[in-house]
Amino acid sequence: MKKYISIFMAATLLLLGVLPVSAAQGSGTVSPMYINANDVSMKFVIDEYGIAIIRVTGEGNSKCTGFYVVTYLEHWDNNTWNRVNIGMPNNEWTYSTGGDMLLATYNHTVTEAGEYRAVSRVLVYGTGQNESIFLSKFFEL
Repeated sequence: MKKYISIFMAATLLLLGVLPVSAAQGSGTVSPMYINANDVSMKFVIDEYGIAIIRVTGEGNSKCTGFYVVTYLEHWDNNTWNRVNIGMPNNEWTYSTGGDMLLATYNHTVTEAGEYRAVSRVLVYGTGQNESIFLSKFFEL
């Protein structure tokens, strides 16, 4: 009996080694899946005049009832991220809107060279459940 089991196992391993392996081909892009939104994204650039421009956009799906955004700008200094003084409470911008479209744009003039980071926390309101999305982009000046 052991002989038959050994022959069966050897034949199975041999057969598995010959069969080709197939996998689904994808686009090569990983996209996040949201509960209440089709897309939420951020663009961040510092132009030739030293103006930091941050743009947060979003498109809600049929469950979306609105957006709330908190955005701030940080500068890398002494091995730590420090918030840039933008002249607003807590050095952060806030924006809220009802509906299923988000477009928030912020500008601030930066005076020091170095690495900057824009950070946004986006709360997407929806029927039944809200979701929080964290966005971050870097720019070297």
